[in-house]
Amino acid sequence: MKKDFTTKKTALFFIACLLIAALASAATYLGRDYAKETIQPIEATLLAEGAKKLCESGSSGKGPDNKEPWYGAYYTVQKPQNETEVLVRKASQQSQFTLTQASTAKRGLVEVDDAYIQYWYFADKDSSYTDLTPGKAKLSFALYNDTEHAPKNVCGQSVTVDDQHTLVQVNLLLPSYK
Repeated sequence: MKKDFTTKKTALFFIACLLIAALASAATYLGRDYAKETIQPIEATLLAEGAKKLCESGSSGKGPDNKEPWYGAYYTVQKPQNETEVLVRKASQQSQFTLTQASTAKRGLVEVDDAYIQYWYFADKDSSYTDLTPGKAKLSFALYNDTEHAPKNVCGQSVTVDDQHTLVQVNLLLPSYK
């Protein structure tokens, strides 16, 4: 009888250890969001310079339907578009992204229409995450300061864009998980 109890106790101990190891592994896997980690220093610079975040969306790339981490957000900046461009270039450069303005020859990540080329900027750099497939982290910004081309409704609210108020859209796409 005592041997039976000891065997059950040992089995329960091993099951508990396996369960703890599985939960720790799942927490580590589910806990990191590489897209948010990558965008965080850029966002910190934007917010420190007075940008206001309207909303964000994204995916850690760990779901059953999506293996590519991505992030998107909208901000308002109370500065003209040219000053906002300086700000997003500075924020991007601090994270080793060198922005290029979209053109008809180089449209970037979003493949923007000609009518919007003047608003879009893009960059990429090698992804440093070893559990993602080798490839580029792709960053893009759109800077809108006119009502003709800016989205009319952002995050369920109307926004003011004019020569002193710029709407900033940021998108980041990382390579897929291996």
